[in-house]
Amino acid sequence: STEYKHFDEPINYFAGDVPDTGIIYIVIENPHGSVHLGSSFVIDDLAIEGVGSDPFIYVQSGSKYQFKLEDNFPNPCTSLSTIRYSIPEVESVTLSIFDMLGTPVAILENGIEPAGPHEVSFYSEHLPSGLYLCKLQSSSGEVVSRAIQVVH
Repeated sequence: STEYKHFDEPINYFAGDVPDTGIIYIVIENPHGSVHLGSSFVIDDLAIEGVGSDPFIYVQSGSKYQFKLEDNFPNPCTSLSTIRYSIPEVESVTLSIFDMLGTPVAILENGIEPAGPHEVSFYSEHLPSGLYLCKLQSSSGEVVSRAIQVVH
């Protein structure tokens, strides 16, 4: 038989400002503290109280997004370029820039990101003119962009 349990979980902020977004992780554990692999749960009647007049609530079940790294624009760039990517689920992401010898020259993202599309600014004014590569890494995979040309 299916058993449902109601619970309320307060979310406390320790900084002065309330963040714009938040990620809620749900882990199913047995009474001994070990995680139940293969367990499932249902979220029904999700309510968030104490937020502004227009809260954005996204419950992820499956994903309409795919793991993808788009070409930067503009390309070539002089000092600023935009890089877009998407990921199918909440996961740890690293978005890095490398020179053509494989040496990392910038880390643009390094942390947990929500599912969906993302846009990152790449400031290249401190780099010499040349060709660079952008690499997106996560648990969904790894992909390298076509060359980014920096000109000054």
